[in-house]
This record gives sequence, structure tokens and C-alpha cells, in this order.
Amino acid sequence: MLKRNDYNAALKPVLLFICLFLLLCPGLQAADAGWPELKAAITRLKSLRSYRYETDTKVTFPDGKTDHKRAKVYMDAGKQRYCYIDRFQTLVLNETWAYKADHARRQASVFRVAAYNKKQGKYTAEISKLFASDPVAYFLDSLLLPSAHLAPPRNQGDLTTFTLTFAPDSYIEKVEIVYDNRRQLPESIRIVAFYPGATGSKTARGTRSETLSNHYATDIPVSVFDEKQYFKVVQGKVQLLQFKNYSLTTTL
Repeated sequence: MLKRNDYNAALKPVLLFICLFLLLCPGLQAADAGWPELKAAITRLKSLRSYRYETDTKVTFPDGKTDHKRAKVYMDAGKQRYCYIDRFQTLVLNETWAYKADHARRQASVFRVAAYNKKQGKYTAEISKLFASDPVAYFLDSLLLPSAHLAPPRNQGDLTTFTLTFAPDSYIEKVEIVYDNRRQLPESIRIVAFYPGATGSKTARGTRSETLSNHYATDIPVSVFDEKQYFKVVQGKVQLLQFKNYSLTTTL
């Protein structure tokens, strides 16, 4: 059962929902109708190296109370740059620096990539995996489609809507992908999930979540990857420019 204190784990961006939960519900075969169109859209997604999107996740807990969070995600795989922002944390990776602000713990971390990799010996390998392939295409193609029943797609102008449903014992109940054929990007991706109560029964009180990802685009402001808005280095010491009262860990 998902406890309230753990709900941040359930409020990850849409791709993490796909990764974590579709692994638990394999076995359904996708319907023939709409399969070529969806596969073609995923093939186009595989060519993406730079993109951004936003997510809005709403959660209803077993006691009826609700919470939600919004997140912004920026990915530039070509230059190995990444930015993720929500109310819990701010994370920025670029060619030189890794910065994270944990707002719940009021902690900040600043690492010079070369120095951290020399000390730890694993940073470069971990980051290379992150940017090795487009996560959108990977999770859709490898994890989502083999587990889903695909309804016939609906077309309206440049938009095609793909609706996928899953086995009754799956945590994922429904995925709706609205794809913009003109822009060759998702217009939105909506995922509805249910985490059972202590009995594991779908009829028991549990936690329900709905995540909407939208505002997909390939143009990314360079400023989102700029560490200078968060800190500066003066005489070999990091000075925080935002969240100045956070405790600080550095590797320079």
C-alpha cells in the first residue's frame, strides 16, 4: 500500500510510470487496428535527441485526500544536458556541472563532473546510460506496447489518439496518447494508475493517480541548463545564488 509519506515516488514523470509498472503486467497482445500508426509514431520518437515537456500528476489517497505536483523536464541528449524541476527538487546536468537542490531536506549538491568522476569512477558511465537512447521511445516500444490492448485510433485533423488498456491486475489502467502528425511529437500522454490497498484487491481502497504530460516541444532555452543561475564558484568555493540557506555538499 502506498503511504502518504511515500507519494512522491508515485508522482514521477510519465515515463517513470511506464517503466516501473508495465514491467509488472506483461502478457496482453495489442490489437491489430492502429498498430502500424503507433509503431510509426514511436519510430519517429526514437530520432528525438532534444525535447521538453511538462507533467501534472494528481493523486487521491485511500482516505479521500488529494495532492498533486507539476514538473518540467528538459532533455538534450546530444550535449548530455538535462534539467528536471518540481516542488520537491531541482536537478541540472550539463557538460561541466551537476547540481541538485532537495527542497524537502533543504540540501544542495554541486559536483564538477570531471572531479566527481575521477573520485567516484562511475559518473560518466551512469550519465552515458541516461542519454544513450530516447527514453520515450524505449519505454513505449519495449514496455508499454507488449502489455497493452490497443483500441482503433481516432483521427481529428493532424491529431491521432491512441487508447491503450491493460489487464485487470495491472497497476496501469489506461494510457491515452494524442499524437500530432504534423509536428511529429506527442500532443499529450495521459496515464491512469491504481495502487491497491493492503489486500492487493482492486476493489479495496487504494491510491489512484492520473498523470498528464503535455507541452512537448523540441526547442529548449539554453538557459535552463545554465548552472550560473543557481551558484557560482569564488576562490575555489561554491556560493549558492538560490536557496542560500540550504546545507551544501560539493566536489570540485
